[in-house]
Amino acid sequence: MINTIVSLDFYNSNFFIKLDGKEHYWNDVSKLTSDINYPYSSTIGLLAYEPSREIYNVEFLNKDFKIGLDLPEIKWFVDNKSELINKINALNQAAIVIITLEMTRNQKLAELDWIVQRHQEQLALNIATTLTNEQYLTVLVYKQQLRDLTNTYSKTTPTEQVTWPTNPLN
Repeated sequence: MINTIVSLDFYNSNFFIKLDGKEHYWNDVSKLTSDINYPYSSTIGLLAYEPSREIYNVEFLNKDFKIGLDLPEIKWFVDNKSELINKINALNQAAIVIITLEMTRNQKLAELDWIVQRHQEQLALNIATTLTNEQYLTVLVYKQQLRDLTNTYSKTTPTEQVTWPTNPLN
């Protein structure tokens, strides 16, 4: 069981499992219990399992302390290793944030808002504008192209799958 570490601290809601290089952390006992279906959550205070260092410790809520690989609370991790690895992989995959068209588009639009506002304020103050009228119109067209992307793509399309219009100010 190289690369195996299980550290469950039910007193402080800190839970860490590492199996064959796959690892996951929880800070909520109900989430841990529902994610891995660990059947001993209600009786344990602390559990430390590191076979490479020959650590097989369980402290129970009644403060009883036991050591041994044959303890059911430890043996459960041995018996369910491959299932746990699959669950940890699934949990880690679900935690990956996918940047979507809507997220990127909104950022690109917001990055241009100050330029449009500055141009409008310069016109209102009757002072020289930083952008020419042609540049200003190309920015407005670009912003509309960004808004129109949802006519072609779903808002949840991953950003790398979108063909983006070219920012005229770059």
